[in-house]
Amino acid sequence: MKRKITILLALTLAVGAFELARETFSTRTVTSTSWMASPVGRLDTAMWRSLAELAGTIYGLPAARFEEHARLRAEAMRLRDEKGATITEADWIVIDGMLERSWVSLAAAVRR
Repeated sequence: MKRKITILLALTLAVGAFELARETFSTRTVTSTSWMASPVGRLDTAMWRSLAELAGTIYGLPAARFEEHARLRAEAMRLRDEKGATITEADWIVIDGMLERSWVSLAAAVRR
């Protein structure tokens, strides 16, 4: 039950963040998509920095406060993409742990 609640909360936050980001960035031009072309197995700095900047924009706080959140989230995304069709239950457990630590870090950053 706790896992279902955690997933529902994460989805609710993600949808809200997406809507806010879409409104916020609708008038901006994306100048770099280098993180999309990152080699498998390498966590691109541009990706986690973009995630930190997004969180900073959403919450109206400096992006530096969200670096741990962003790194963990980007690493979870990288691992998922790297594993592809060969992903295992053990991999999902690792990814889940990363994402949970990421959300805890996000909450702490917002409360500081």
